[in-house]
Amino acid sequence: MSKSPRMIMTLLIGFVIFIGLPVLAWGIGDRSEFCDHPARMAYIVLTVVMQSVVVTVMPNAGRDRRKETVPAAASPDDHYFPCRRCPGFLGLD
Repeated sequence: MSKSPRMIMTLLIGFVIFIGLPVLAWGIGDRSEFCDHPARMAYIVLTVVMQSVVVTVMPNAGRDRRKETVPAAASPDDHYFPCRRCPGFLGLD
């Protein structure tokens, strides 16, 4: 897929998620009331601006397909209980 259709699809998906879901939760029939409040209108405008900037400036954001290595299971003494390694942590000596 070339960049233009991918960018358009990314924008549309972002709009549906970030604007469509709040409007759906508010009520589809009350779209005009949703947009009447200045804070919600600012949310819509800022969402459109930020979504457009991210898609055009960083077109590959979130598309890193590298395999991440998962660390091996740690024993309880490693990092889950720092008070055992740090005297005075949480008042425990």
